[in-house]
Amino acid sequence: EGVRQLAEEHQFFLDQTDNPYYANIFAASAYNAGRTAVIRGMTHIPVNTQTEYYAPEVLQIYDALVQGNGRLRWEDCWVLKL
Repeated sequence: EGVRQLAEEHQFFLDQTDNPYYANIFAASAYNAGRTAVIRGMTHIPVNTQTEYYAPEVLQIYDALVQGNGRLRWEDCWVLKL
Protein backbone atom coordinates (compact mmCIF):
# COMPACT_ATOMS: atom_id res chain seq x y z
CA GLU A 1 0.00 0.00 0.00
CA GLY A 2 2.73 2.49 0.96
CA VAL A 3 4.84 1.75 -2.11
CA ARG A 4 1.82 2.20 -4.36
CA GLN A 5 1.01 5.54 -2.76
CA LEU A 6 4.60 6.72 -3.10
CA ALA A 7 4.63 5.65 -6.76
CA GLU A 8 1.39 7.56 -7.39
CA GLU A 9 2.81 10.67 -5.75
CA HIS A 10 5.98 10.34 -7.78
CA GLN A 11 4.09 10.04 -11.05
CA PHE A 12 1.86 12.98 -10.14
CA PHE A 13 4.84 15.24 -9.46
CA LEU A 14 6.72 14.00 -12.53
CA ASP A 15 3.76 15.27 -14.52
CA GLN A 16 3.98 18.65 -12.71
CA THR A 17 7.71 19.28 -13.15
CA ASP A 18 10.35 18.40 -15.72
CA ASN A 19 12.91 17.77 -13.00
CA PRO A 20 12.93 14.13 -11.82
CA TYR A 21 14.89 14.98 -8.67
CA TYR A 22 12.29 17.57 -7.64
CA ALA A 23 9.63 14.96 -8.33
CA ASN A 24 11.42 12.67 -5.86
CA ILE A 25 11.53 15.40 -3.23
CA PHE A 26 7.89 16.36 -3.72
CA ALA A 27 6.75 12.71 -3.73
CA ALA A 28 8.55 11.92 -0.47
CA SER A 29 7.15 15.10 1.07
CA ALA A 30 3.63 14.36 -0.15
CA TYR A 31 3.82 10.82 1.18
CA ASN A 32 4.61 12.26 4.61
CA ALA A 33 2.70 15.55 4.73
CA GLY A 34 0.01 15.06 2.09
CA ARG A 35 -0.19 16.12 -1.53
CA THR A 36 -2.17 19.28 -0.74
CA ALA A 37 0.57 20.59 1.55
CA VAL A 38 3.16 20.12 -1.18
CA ILE A 39 1.01 21.62 -3.92
CA ARG A 40 0.51 24.75 -1.81
CA GLY A 41 4.26 25.37 -1.79
CA MET A 42 5.65 23.59 -4.89
CA THR A 43 8.96 25.34 -4.23
CA HIS A 44 9.95 23.75 -0.92
CA ILE A 45 9.33 20.92 1.48
CA PRO A 46 6.24 21.66 3.61
CA VAL A 47 7.15 23.44 6.81
CA ASN A 48 6.67 20.95 9.59
CA THR A 49 9.51 19.41 11.50
CA GLN A 50 8.68 15.81 10.71
CA THR A 51 8.55 16.29 6.93
CA GLU A 52 11.59 18.57 6.90
CA TYR A 53 13.62 15.69 8.33
CA TYR A 54 11.79 12.82 6.64
CA ALA A 55 12.04 13.85 2.98
CA PRO A 56 15.82 14.51 2.90
CA GLU A 57 16.52 11.25 4.73
CA VAL A 58 14.41 9.26 2.28
CA LEU A 59 16.24 10.92 -0.62
CA GLN A 60 19.62 10.20 0.99
CA ILE A 61 18.71 6.53 1.24
CA TYR A 62 17.38 6.52 -2.34
CA ASP A 63 20.56 8.16 -3.68
CA ALA A 64 22.78 5.72 -1.80
CA LEU A 65 20.86 2.75 -3.14
CA VAL A 66 20.93 4.08 -6.72
CA GLN A 67 24.63 4.95 -6.65
CA GLY A 68 25.87 2.05 -4.59
CA ASN A 69 25.52 -1.67 -4.50
CA GLY A 70 22.23 -1.62 -2.64
CA ARG A 71 23.83 -1.49 0.79
CA LEU A 72 23.89 1.25 3.38
CA ARG A 73 25.89 1.53 6.56
CA TRP A 74 23.47 0.97 9.45
CA GLU A 75 24.54 4.16 11.25
CA ASP A 76 23.68 6.20 8.11
CA CYS A 77 20.06 5.10 7.89
CA TRP A 78 18.37 5.96 11.17
CA VAL A 79 15.04 6.25 9.32
CA LEU A 80 15.08 2.49 8.82
CA LYS A 81 15.76 1.63 12.46
CA LEU A 82 12.90 0.33 14.54
